[in-house]
Amino acid sequence: MHPPGISGNIMAVHLHPLPDELLTSWIVRLAQASGLKLQPYCDVTFGRERSIWTRDFDKSVRDDFLDEFSQLTGVSFDRVLGTTLRSYEGILYEHHNPHGNSKWILPLGVYHRTRRHAGLQYCPLCLAEDQIPYFRRKWRLAFYTVCDRHGMLMHERCAQCAAPVAFFRRELGDRHKFEIDSLTLCHVCGADLSRAEARDPSVGDVQPLIQLQSLASFFELGWIFCGSASFQYAHLFMDVLHRICNLLISLRGKSLLDLAACKMGFPPVEAVGNHQGFEYLPLRERHLLMMVGLWLLLDWPERFIHTCHDAHITSSRILADWSAPYWFASVLNELLGCGEYSPTAREASNAAMHLSHKHKEVTARSVGRLLGYRDAKAAECYRKPQCPPMTDEGAAEILATLDSKIQSMLQGSRKRLLLERDRTILLFLHNTKIPRERIRVITINEALRLTAEMGQDSLSNALSYYLFEVRPYFTRGEDNGKLFLATSGRAMCAEAFRLRFNLILAGNK
Repeated sequence: MHPPGISGNIMAVHLHPLPDELLTSWIVRLAQASGLKLQPYCDVTFGRERSIWTRDFDKSVRDDFLDEFSQLTGVSFDRVLGTTLRSYEGILYEHHNPHGNSKWILPLGVYHRTRRHAGLQYCPLCLAEDQIPYFRRKWRLAFYTVCDRHGMLMHERCAQCAAPVAFFRRELGDRHKFEIDSLTLCHVCGADLSRAEARDPSVGDVQPLIQLQSLASFFELGWIFCGSASFQYAHLFMDVLHRICNLLISLRGKSLLDLAACKMGFPPVEAVGNHQGFEYLPLRERHLLMMVGLWLLLDWPERFIHTCHDAHITSSRILADWSAPYWFASVLNELLGCGEYSPTAREASNAAMHLSHKHKEVTARSVGRLLGYRDAKAAECYRKPQCPPMTDEGAAEILATLDSKIQSMLQGSRKRLLLERDRTILLFLHNTKIPRERIRVITINEALRLTAEMGQDSLSNALSYYLFEVRPYFTRGEDNGKLFLATSGRAMCAEAFRLRFNLILAGNK
């Protein structure tokens, strides 16, 4: 005995999803084609215990539902998965978060069955041209501000009443309606979304607009072109673009936004910002940030570096508290550096003498202000100079010494394993040019991603050997995922790491 509307294992009405259709849009169309109201249809088909409309179902749906839905509709599991936002994992971001915020995914702000945020955009021309109107998966993406088909600016709310789009609520809870009418009608005022005005996007420099439309069309291929540069892993480029967009809305990135917008021919930019992040901004602000972000990355890296220099944006501002992709971080560390001039000891001394002659207090802060700094920047000239960077010859010599000592020790002994770990630390540090403090806390996943980006077989082989033959010795209980561990199984503390590294450089055990 099967529930009404279901024949055998497959529903009597089992429409297939339309190109790029959202899962929830597909479910509403199935209910519509079955001649049932939405909630009774879901209760009969999926069971009353299934909660679909009181959460972001396109983002949080579980595999057991997808598997069951695949059997009911006769559509393959992979095709059903392709209607969900989770299918963007590995393309737009590395890991999907089904119950929290994910990069680039617009939040719905679900409260019971209402939507507090404009988390679903739409193109009125697409809806008007559809023989069967439906809502696309890519319309949930924060960077998708221009329709890749029509080149028009997207909409995020009803043009009449400014209500967020909730196509499933048209008849939901209304006992006087017995069927689902068009998905294009606003659930609040009844206005037809497909009749909203088509709006031209703001254009300063036309190149970023072309790049944005290209990005919207081809990002799912897994690789991305930006100007003359190509990126084999789309999510690594998207990670950088996301970081830049969030930098531009911060106080520390405002000067970069103002300067770039001016160079692009946009009028002066009003205050843009939201402490919750890029995905929570209104559509027009997101569109402006996407245009500026893509403009900065065109002609990589010259335009980005020069504009950051002119806006007094340092690499530390951009890379702080972020595990940046190697292709981006390596260029910034090499070409952008600290980005600020540091006074010499002689300049600071002369400034101090001048203050003394004027009978003014001589402090690091007062010297710094005299030299044009608002803080104690001038005191940096008194700091002990850092050790010069390790040369290839120096690294090769230390590695040769370590190899000799390793070979002289018993296989599997504690001292040999420690030296093999130290050898991997030195090799990783020298090849990646990552600061020591970050090397100390880098995770296995970050290290594997970094070596894959760099494409160095010797480093990749050394890392594989370490992970399979050496690191298991240091693991104790639950693995914390850090690449380099102390003998206790925890991440190496800063002082122990420093001492151990100094021993490596000295050629000791």
